[in-house]
Amino acid sequence: MKRKAGKIIGKRIGSLLLCAALVLGSISTNAYAETAAESAEARQEEEMPEDAGGKESAPEKAGGGQKKESLAGGETVNRVGNDPGKENPGVAAGDGADKENAGSENGDGQGKESTGGTAGGGSGKESAGGAIGNGQGKENTEEAAGNGQSKESAGEAGGDGSGKADAEGGLGEGGEEADEKDLEKPEDSDTVSGNDLPEILPDEQYHFEEENAESVKKWLELYCPGGFEDLLKYDETWWNALYDHEREYAQFLLGLLVELSEDVYEEQELSECIRILESGVDAEDFFRGTLYQGLTLEDLKALEKAGGTLEDLLPKEGAVRRRAPAARAVESGKLVAKVRVTSTGYSGTGHGTIYKITLGGVPAICISYGKSCRSSFLYHAEPGTYQKKVGHLGYFASHASVTGATYVACQIAAWLMVENENLSETNVKSRAQAMLNISSDESMEKMLMYVWSFYSAARSSSSAYYEYRSDNPNAQLLIVYQEADAEIHNPPVKPTDPEKPVDPENPEVQTISSKAETSYNIEIHKSDWQTGVGLAGCEVEILEDGEYLTTVTTDENGYAEYSVTKEAEFSASYDGVTVTKEAAESSLADQEAAFKAATYTYSTGELTAPHGYVWEANEKSETIAGGDTAVFELTNERTLGAVELIKYDTESECGTRQGDASLDGAVYGIYAAEDIRHQDQKTGVIYRKDELVKTAVIGKTPKRNGDGYILNTDGSRHIANGGGEIAYEDTPGKTLFGDMELGSYYVKEIQASEGYMLDEAVYPVSFTYKWQMVKIENRNETAKEADNELTADDDNTSRDVYSGDHVVKQGIQFVKTSDNTWQTELKPIEGAGFSVYLISELSGVKNGSITPMGENWTADDIMSFYEYDFTQEKTATVYKRTGHEEWTEGDRAWLEKGNKPNEYTVKEMFTDADGRIVTPELPYGTYVIAETTTPEHHVSAKPFIVYITRDGGVLYTDATKQKVEKTYTPEEGIRYGDHKETKNREGRELQKQRIINNTITKTYLRVLKADKEFTVIPGTYIEAEEFVRGTVLKEGAEYRLRCITLPLSRESLSALNWKFDAEGYMSYYDPNAKGMTGTAEHPFRTDFLQKNGVIQDCYVTLPQEVPIGTYELEEITAPKGYVVNGSEQSVQDISAERVNGYEIVDTPAPRVVFTINNGAVYPDGQMGTNKYALIDAYGNLTVTVLQENQEQKGIIEITKHGEQLSGAHEDSETLLDKLKEEPFREIKKAPESAHRDLVFEYEDAPVEGAEFEIIAVEDIYTQEVQKDLFDRYHVDAKDYLLHKKGDVVATIITDRNGFGYASGLYIGKYKIVETVAGDGFVLNTKETEFEISAKKQAVNFDFHAADYKNERQKLEITTEKRNRRSGEALAGAVYGLYAGEDIRTNIILDEETGRWIVRDVPEVLYSADTLIATCITDQNGKGVFDEDLPLGRYYVRELEAPRGYLTALQDISVDGRYDSAKGGQDVEKQEYQTCFQNRRTQAVITKQDLVNKKEVEGATLEIKEIETDKDGNLKQDGAGNYTGRTLVSWVSKEEEIHYFYRDMNGYLIEVPSEGEVPEGEELITKRGHLIEGLQLGRVYLLSERSAPDGYGYAEDILFRLTQEKAEDALSEITGLYSPDGSHWNRAAEDVLVMYDEKEALEIEKSTIKMTQQKDTYRYTVDKLKNLTGESLDDFTMTDHLPEELYLTELWTGTYNEDLLYDAEYMTNKSGGWINWESGLSTKENHHLTIPEELRTKQEHVTKFRLLFGTVGGDFEKVKSPVYMTYVSPEAANVIVNEIELTAEHNGKKLRDKDRTETILYQRQISGYGPHGGGSPLYEVVETGQGITEQEISLIRQESSRTPDGAEVIEDENVPEAGPVKSSSARTGDDIPVAIFMEAAVLAFAGLVVLWISGRKRRG
Repeated sequence: MKRKAGKIIGKRIGSLLLCAALVLGSISTNAYAETAAESAEARQEEEMPEDAGGKESAPEKAGGGQKKESLAGGETVNRVGNDPGKENPGVAAGDGADKENAGSENGDGQGKESTGGTAGGGSGKESAGGAIGNGQGKENTEEAAGNGQSKESAGEAGGDGSGKADAEGGLGEGGEEADEKDLEKPEDSDTVSGNDLPEILPDEQYHFEEENAESVKKWLELYCPGGFEDLLKYDETWWNALYDHEREYAQFLLGLLVELSEDVYEEQELSECIRILESGVDAEDFFRGTLYQGLTLEDLKALEKAGGTLEDLLPKEGAVRRRAPAARAVESGKLVAKVRVTSTGYSGTGHGTIYKITLGGVPAICISYGKSCRSSFLYHAEPGTYQKKVGHLGYFASHASVTGATYVACQIAAWLMVENENLSETNVKSRAQAMLNISSDESMEKMLMYVWSFYSAARSSSSAYYEYRSDNPNAQLLIVYQEADAEIHNPPVKPTDPEKPVDPENPEVQTISSKAETSYNIEIHKSDWQTGVGLAGCEVEILEDGEYLTTVTTDENGYAEYSVTKEAEFSASYDGVTVTKEAAESSLADQEAAFKAATYTYSTGELTAPHGYVWEANEKSETIAGGDTAVFELTNERTLGAVELIKYDTESECGTRQGDASLDGAVYGIYAAEDIRHQDQKTGVIYRKDELVKTAVIGKTPKRNGDGYILNTDGSRHIANGGGEIAYEDTPGKTLFGDMELGSYYVKEIQASEGYMLDEAVYPVSFTYKWQMVKIENRNETAKEADNELTADDDNTSRDVYSGDHVVKQGIQFVKTSDNTWQTELKPIEGAGFSVYLISELSGVKNGSITPMGENWTADDIMSFYEYDFTQEKTATVYKRTGHEEWTEGDRAWLEKGNKPNEYTVKEMFTDADGRIVTPELPYGTYVIAETTTPEHHVSAKPFIVYITRDGGVLYTDATKQKVEKTYTPEEGIRYGDHKETKNREGRELQKQRIINNTITKTYLRVLKADKEFTVIPGTYIEAEEFVRGTVLKEGAEYRLRCITLPLSRESLSALNWKFDAEGYMSYYDPNAKGMTGTAEHPFRTDFLQKNGVIQDCYVTLPQEVPIGTYELEEITAPKGYVVNGSEQSVQDISAERVNGYEIVDTPAPRVVFTINNGAVYPDGQMGTNKYALIDAYGNLTVTVLQENQEQKGIIEITKHGEQLSGAHEDSETLLDKLKEEPFREIKKAPESAHRDLVFEYEDAPVEGAEFEIIAVEDIYTQEVQKDLFDRYHVDAKDYLLHKKGDVVATIITDRNGFGYASGLYIGKYKIVETVAGDGFVLNTKETEFEISAKKQAVNFDFHAADYKNERQKLEITTEKRNRRSGEALAGAVYGLYAGEDIRTNIILDEETGRWIVRDVPEVLYSADTLIATCITDQNGKGVFDEDLPLGRYYVRELEAPRGYLTALQDISVDGRYDSAKGGQDVEKQEYQTCFQNRRTQAVITKQDLVNKKEVEGATLEIKEIETDKDGNLKQDGAGNYTGRTLVSWVSKEEEIHYFYRDMNGYLIEVPSEGEVPEGEELITKRGHLIEGLQLGRVYLLSERSAPDGYGYAEDILFRLTQEKAEDALSEITGLYSPDGSHWNRAAEDVLVMYDEKEALEIEKSTIKMTQQKDTYRYTVDKLKNLTGESLDDFTMTDHLPEELYLTELWTGTYNEDLLYDAEYMTNKSGGWINWESGLSTKENHHLTIPEELRTKQEHVTKFRLLFGTVGGDFEKVKSPVYMTYVSPEAANVIVNEIELTAEHNGKKLRDKDRTETILYQRQISGYGPHGGGSPLYEVVETGQGITEQEISLIRQESSRTPDGAEVIEDENVPEAGPVKSSSARTGDDIPVAIFMEAAVLAFAGLVVLWISGRKRRG
């Protein structure tokens, strides 16, 4: 059993160490271990004995066999292992080069992995378990100490090894030989060191709690001290004792121990690979799925013999392959994805370092733990070999781009998801904890949170991912979020046998090399997320392919950059046989190109945020190639502040309100205490000092997210969506200022809440930057939590700010009098007890058993309390502080301490000897005062209601915050405190004294007609005989009085002689009128109260007293101008957004109902709800009742409309149509040429936004008075004046329907004045008057309406074109008018009504930058855009300048908006004229010697304007020559210099000399001929018409001018271009150079000077020679015949070289060359003739040529070619004939040409015979005067005139050039003497020879 377990354990350990994506490495938690280990490795190499790391250095009895596995535990198979067996799991000391040396106690073998042995001395690649490791393994990850040279040694206690990492092992000096006794252990040994059960186990099996991380940790320490494989050692009893969750957990840990195949390539060393293959492992299986698949054992041995490594076999990119490829599993050309692994810096328990994986350039995640991942593995990438899936794992794949700890968490979470998709948070964390080796508890907890975050997020996600596989059985399954980049697999290159030569010839191999360098640039742009301003001081970490690179800090502009320079050396070999030098060089170039094209992924991570900003991860990545720049735009949000306001009642010092006051509803403002500047340090001040920043209302708090940002109702952050509506939540007594910029502020109350006074104290608040992780700095300003407290404290020495407002308070005083109401002096009653109750706190009010008649409790509701039982009710509560407020007399007398701090209740109050009570100061509210103790023999007074609505005095806030500067009156509503130094002028005021009487039974009644709008408010004090404002001083009101209830019997009315009917209407017999009053026929009427003729009042006084009771007053008739009671209506505005509207609502006022009794009558004159009472000097009580009426008013409606833009259509004419008469124009080829101008359409529609004022035409008075009685009123007329004449009474703004109204107009005369016409309209100055007049008393409103139509404002835009230098007007400039903004229509046709209405949202007809119209300037330089343009922004652009001018650089903007400088409602038409001033084009052309580059004098040059067809193509004749007309010609000078400097637009400004260049400007010197005025875009031909002596003719040069751009903007630089093949290249310095070189060819011909029509004459080629002395190609002579000559025959001549050549000709119809004769010999003078049919006008020869091909250096003619021509009958003037000789030399074209002119003489002259040949014969038939040179010149001039219909260029457009110098020309032939003598015999002696020797004329 133990033996079997030992094998299993060994395999499990080895498997575990090859966990997926976790390349086996040390469990290193020391960040510095790697550096230390490398240093240790170097030291050990120096100190190590020669045989310490030897391949087979072992102690005498050590095993020398090559064991594949040596396990730490289990049965020993071979006591001393010398057998090369495959497995030796128990060797005590192993000397073999085991692949895994896991069990030897003292192992000296070179195993790849040493994972379990007590002492490992082998040089294995990984040594993971040895207690003392002396081996050279790559990784030594387990326990004690490593003395070997392992790359990583992680043993804990101490390490002397030179491994790369030494983190956990013990201390050891491994390498000592084992004792013989140790080596000779029995074969059946029970245990092997390292595999025993833990020495100390608890007596009772320990169980962990599933939710307790510490208990899980302890369980692992107890039962898995050596790793998860320890679980295999426990028996069935132990397993059965596990709880379910423990068993599940243990099984999970065992599941991590996956066995890997041992027979596959895992990046072993070459020798190890050979050993494995020699053991019998198939090479194909061994290398399957790796870069080396296809190699054989023989290949490896050959490589070892050559001293190479496996990496040497990998094909180099672009290298020359000289060896045969190895056979392989993956066929050539198959697509594969390569994997790349990099360290994350994290390791795990039992599985080594965790690596980050990239597959084909895409970040990848492993989904098969227990597998490995090597950079040598290959993954299939052919279509169909990988799968696309959808599921939870897609979430991990999409997040694989993260780095560091985040990647590790993502990877572990993915493994857990593969295991189980439904793990709890606890299960996830416990499993992750078991898989990680992190010593810091804090770091572990953070990592576990990351893992859970990934796991839980993935569980609720489902997305696509791709799954890739490798043929390697140990390779992981990998997933990526997108398809991996694939490449064609190139197999490894097999090594060649060095003993066998590659080629039999054994060529010499040479190597060439090169160095390459490329850079990868990274730019960081850090900015504020809102302003975009760059932010300084941000530290950003830059990584390359996931590895840390550097950290940069942004500068003041938020900019940082970093460049990575990579260098490489390349080489390629060639032998000239199998590989050529060119192929090697190409390979070298390919290598360099591949090196520079290599891509790297650069990523960023923010380390520190800029000051004042919140840290953001800013993890971004970008992949770039060499030479590219990765630009990262990173933003940060500012740290903001938030302060919570808690509103307290100052006296209660808590959120308890007093009385009916409310803490909610108070409005606070937060103000800038200093200039608040933006955190980006550049935007500047955003709030000035003392500027109101925000307001907040107590009781409503903005909702915030978890970070503290204020939210909108749609869930968005308000700071990011400022236009959104803020979401609020109810927070009684609280509010908040959020999203505050950092800085100092102060909070101040703006508006007090109901019942509280305004707090004038200010409270400073500061928001400062703490650190970068704080997004919102919260300031919860409550008591003693901050310096700027918003709450109060009783300690009057405190420096804290007192806030929370003071409630309004006032005391009440009243006197209880005796029962005798007839006494003038009322007798006070002592000892009567009264209690005060807050009505809203009464139990009957709370339970609804008593309710007010209206919305609020009024004096009319007093009867509700007459029978109310107050015995169980709590009296009013008051809050007072002992250290601040002054206690009044009432406070001290009647307040008793309550249960809460500062709480007092008002106890029962008793009248003093004067019958007087002064109550404590009661808080704001409505109270009822009831007599609760009645003196003996007295009647209890009825309860009465009192109101506390204003404050009775002063109370201070805090002396340190608020100074008392003046005494405030009660009306100002501010209380002050009782400062010691101000007590003499500050105090408390009581309400006016009330007289409470027990038995008032009757009173006189007075009825006043009151205007509802002007009646005094309840609570107002009325003095005796005081006139009450609001009384209608008009007669005519009529009333009836109805009794509703009587506390006494109805007989009390009869006793007073009142009559009443069944309905209760009262009437009285008036003895004065001798009739009944108060009846329907004779109602009570108001009368004027006059004194000395002055009207003092108007009322009705009942003729008799009425008893106490409740009465109803019914109005029968209202005064003029008023609506009778009960018929009232009101105007209800129903306007919605952009729509005005109102409706008339019936709002009849109820009849006046009033009560007369003890509690409802205030003898002190305080105004009640609709009545007040006064006692006259005789003690008579009179109650005055106000009956209110509503004035009749008027309504005015206005409708506004006018023409508005509705649409547009295109004109029928295009710009091309406008240009049809124009010559060549570039614009014709542009898209704008097809443009059709827009014709705009307008329709009558409503006008929105028009404003009207309603102005009083006369003084407008209220209807309370009668204007014609003002002299008799005892009033001031100004008190009744509502509007003076000329006052603006109302303003109307029309809506989208053009409708607006004004209501509430008082009776009087008005006028309508339009003040704002509405956007786009001219103001209508019409004034409309109307009058609001009184109507019948049941009519509420007088209606009027007005209709206004306005004219639309027009817009006209014209343009003007002038020469900038001369100011001359220029015609032919083409302009486009473009929309400078979107052109919108605001109206739409309503299909139902057929009317145009205003749209909800304007519709864009044409977007900004749309071409609207075009125009062409006329002869006056004027152009007009004659469209009826809508108002708006436009710009005019020059589409094409006139001929010879540069296009204007800039557009000219036109602000034709309604509110522009030229706009406004008083303007009928806006007129704009744009003016463009242009300059001529410039071109410099020079003639230079090809060799010395000096200017050549004497060349006649000309510029020809090439004709174009309708499509703009250049016209050519049949021979391919360009056709056109000559514009200018000149003769080159030896030196022509121009001096310039450029202006700001790049234009060359010429100055006379160098010294006249302005200071600061750069001198520009150009040599050559300056030409101005050539047309842009047109193609010209520069030709040499006459070459200087000694020079050949230069080739013609095509060129054109282009207006250049500078920084993407048009400039005034004229660019000069000439073609090179299909491309046009810009000439250097914009100077066109025509080079001449010394004459290389020579050709001359001669003919007669004069001829006539139908004559036949001869041309002779006198010279034809190659002057170069070198062989020339394409040697060709070509003659260009004019239209006037018909070729008849040719004698080809003879030549000095024996060659064969061809003759060709072209006719005016052939369009190409026709073979005349081929294979002609140069030694014979061939006679060729032209057929008769080709000698006619219809078809004739226009050119012929002799094609000699390649000729020698001295080739020339021997016998001259001669050809005969026939003069056409249509010939006239001068016959010009050109001949040219062309050739090529080394690709360069050479040319010479000659030209003859023959004058057509009008008189008949005979020349050659009609058939040609022979000698010329001249016979003058008719003799006339001789033709002079002057005549010949005139004939020439006549022949050069422009034919009819040709394009004429005006003088202003003719290019300016220098004068043309004539060159001497010679004409005639060299005639033999014999011919001359023959002519002399036959001619008249006086006419000497009529011919002159032809002189050579060039050009």
